[in-house]
Amino acid sequence: MTDAARSLWPGRPRPPYLRLAIALIAAPAILAAIGTGISFLIAGASEETLEGTMAVTNQAGIALGVLGGLLLVIAGLPGVATLWALGQRSVLAWSATGVVLGAGASAILGIAQQGQVSQTSLTVGTVFCWLMFLLIRAIAGVRTG
Repeated sequence: MTDAARSLWPGRPRPPYLRLAIALIAAPAILAAIGTGISFLIAGASEETLEGTMAVTNQAGIALGVLGGLLLVIAGLPGVATLWALGQRSVLAWSATGVVLGAGASAILGIAQQGQVSQTSLTVGTVFCWLMFLLIRAIAGVRTG
């Protein structure tokens, strides 16, 4: 039996754990797909050849897929577990957790890869995590009331 006050799904007889697991996988995948689509549009407008467009799109897709996976492991799983343990269901709590953990994870990844934190990587990682947390919340069916 779970404490109803700490549950992400109060009032439900059986919490939808499978839905949460799907949300954890789907959210970064959806964001990586959207980012890859945007990079295709930008590359299509700026590259002179089809090969150049596809090369840029392929590189962006790989980079965003890896970024999504890393941010899920470094920020997403611990963040969702913490929110669940604290019984936090509000959009504000999930947004703040995504922003704070996204900035922290981006800084860690920047230092590990380049020895420094760039403003671009910090911004992209923070926004990615913020959106990832909101998507996880929406897909998992977490509601405030």
